[in-house]
Amino acid sequence: MDASALQNATYPMRQLRRSASGRGWFSSRLWSRLGAVAIAAVAVTGCGSDAAVTTQTNRSVEPTAIAAPVGPDDGESGLTLEVVDGGSATGLVMTNYLGFALYGLRNETPEALVCGTECAKVWIPVTPRDGGVNPALDESLYRTIVRPDGVPQAVYNDIALYQWTGDSQVGITQGAGVAGTWFAMTEAANFSDPG
Repeated sequence: MDASALQNATYPMRQLRRSASGRGWFSSRLWSRLGAVAIAAVAVTGCGSDAAVTTQTNRSVEPTAIAAPVGPDDGESGLTLEVVDGGSATGLVMTNYLGFALYGLRNETPEALVCGTECAKVWIPVTPRDGGVNPALDESLYRTIVRPDGVPQAVYNDIALYQWTGDSQVGITQGAGVAGTWFAMTEAANFSDPG
């Protein structure tokens, strides 16, 4: 057995990862999809102990493509909640200051959080910034709470807000419908639970 064959037999994943040079079995696009599947698996299992996500992996709705924000906040304005236009299907979509879509969890209230410590590793609580909300949102519906672990969290319309780690870029709402319990904060649903 030559050295190359021995190395590939010993480290089979190296051969699979050679896609960048065109010599591997899988394309880099497939690797990114496999990564998304791994994140989704973590999203389902990582929150199971908190009862925030069941073992159901089907989505109750399909992800929605949203426009990338026009000039996402450069960090200077300090607003906690922004919006982007999601088109006729959703209207405005609530985002954090960087343009990532925000989500709520069905059957959770700010006074009785369901997404606990393990869940919050995958569904990151939105941390309040100095400023409040985009003028397109109702400032009177915005407030903050302190989670049991002492971390402050933004709330809108009595919904604790989260960013999903599975959204790898702005302009997507991949977390919508995960385990049938997570929903994107959209104008079409009055920035509330559409279910």
